[in-house]
Amino acid sequence: ASGRFDGYVDSSPAGHSPWDYLGALLVCREAGVEVVDAEGRELVTLDHAARRTPVAAATPTLLAELLSLAGAGNHD
Repeated sequence: ASGRFDGYVDSSPAGHSPWDYLGALLVCREAGVEVVDAEGRELVTLDHAARRTPVAAATPTLLAELLSLAGAGNHD
């Protein structure tokens, strides 16, 4: 959380299990970073088999732009 990056889009096509990203999610949230999955969904889930592809951004505006670039804007 040093402030060196404005945004991050994970490029894993298969996504990750919750235990793969929940630690980083906590750090991001404590730093005020906006984080969802590539479809705009919440990353926290009780479904241990769920797969998510994290997207993080310093601001809500940048998050919306990254989601649009990742294709999430096409999943209404």
